[in-house]
Parts: sequence; C-alpha cells; structure tokens
Amino acid sequence: MSESRKISKRNRKINNILLLILMILPLLVVAAFAANIIRVKNAETGSGETIVEEEPEKIENEYTNAYYSIGYNATDVTKQYFKELDAALEKETPDRAEISSALVKCFVSEYYTWTNKDGNYDIGGMQYIYSDERADFEKYTRYGFYADMDLYLTQYGRDQLIEIKDVTINSAAQTDPYYLEDGVTALDCYMVDASWTYNENTPMDIGSMQSSAVFMVVDHGGRMEIAAINYQQQEEESYEY
Repeated sequence: MSESRKISKRNRKINNILLLILMILPLLVVAAFAANIIRVKNAETGSGETIVEEEPEKIENEYTNAYYSIGYNATDVTKQYFKELDAALEKETPDRAEISSALVKCFVSEYYTWTNKDGNYDIGGMQYIYSDERADFEKYTRYGFYADMDLYLTQYGRDQLIEIKDVTINSAAQTDPYYLEDGVTALDCYMVDASWTYNENTPMDIGSMQSSAVFMVVDHGGRMEIAAINYQQQEEESYEY
C-alpha cells in the first residue's frame, strides 16, 4: 500500500472517531441534565434533614432612640452626648430642661465639627432643628458658617478641620413660650446657655470661631427641637436665624 493511501485511511479513521464523539456528547449532556433534575426533585421532597439558614443576628444601635439618631461617623464626644440625651429621655419622669441641655450638646458637637464632613452640604445636627425652620437654617448655614468649608477641605484635608472637644451648659431653664409665625400658637420653650471648645490640632483659626450661644429649645409635639440660636461674635454683633 502506498504511503498516500495509508495517510488517507488514517485520516478517515480519525474523522470517524471525531464524528462518533460528536454524536455521543449531546447524549451525555442530556443524561447529566436529566440526572440533575431528578436529584434536585428528590432533595426537595425527600425525608432527609432540612437545613434552615439562621437570620443574621440583629445588632441594636445604641445611638438611636424614638426621636433621634446619629451616624456611624460620629465623633466620640458626639456619642457621649447622645448617650446623655438618651438617658434623659428614658427617665420615668423626663426633665425637659435636662433633655434640652443634652440636645444642645449633641447639636453643637455635630454642627461645629467638620472632621467628619464631606462638604458644605453635609450639615451636622439638622435633626435637632425645629422642623419648620430646617430649610431656612440650611440656607443660613451654607451661606454663613459653612460657606468656606469646601475651601478648607481642599487646603487642609478633612482630618485637619475643626472638631468639638467639649460642650459646657452654663444654664438651662424654662422661659416664655415660643410663638409661631401665626402669632397664636405657643410652644413650651427652654433657654439653654452653652459654650464650647475646639480641639487645638488644626491649622484653622479656632480663636475666631463661634464658641458660645443661647439656644431656644421648644417642645414640638413631645419632640424637643431648637427653634432659635442667639449668639455674639467677638465684634459683639447679635445673630438669629
């Protein structure tokens, strides 16, 4: 037999083998698929042990209560003051002057801390502001105290910005009712005089920063909220939003 005929015969043999494989392969796939269906069906209806996945354990957030909550980027000082507020709210006979004091400490520690902010739109402590005044207060803040925050963020970096070190309540007591714009509706009001200090590890001029204010905290349907903030800067000019 010539060499060319041998090669031709060998090629035909290889082709026949490949053709046989191609014919058998689909049958194997179909058989495997059918076997898998039968296995799954038996597993669902069988009498074997059923494995039930346990739900993840729910972690109680100690920084949330019926009225307020703080984020996970809060400073240690803010967390401390929030626990004070939470404790005041949980008393059998709540003292609204005490609640107002704790609320002001929470607000100051959030509002005047910038080390956890992403920009001047990220205003801390807004939940403590009287709900009907929040839009005005946000505008007041973005064009006022927070106006240059983005510049400071770019210049120094967030970790180098101002951060509240502690807040001191100088006095807190019920005062004259707070009248709404209609001039008729009056809310119980508590006047809280507070002062605070900043951490010194910042290149910002903390000496020129606001460090005291008088807060008017009102009882808004059982929820205490800040309705007004009066303070004096070094030049003795009074402000109220």
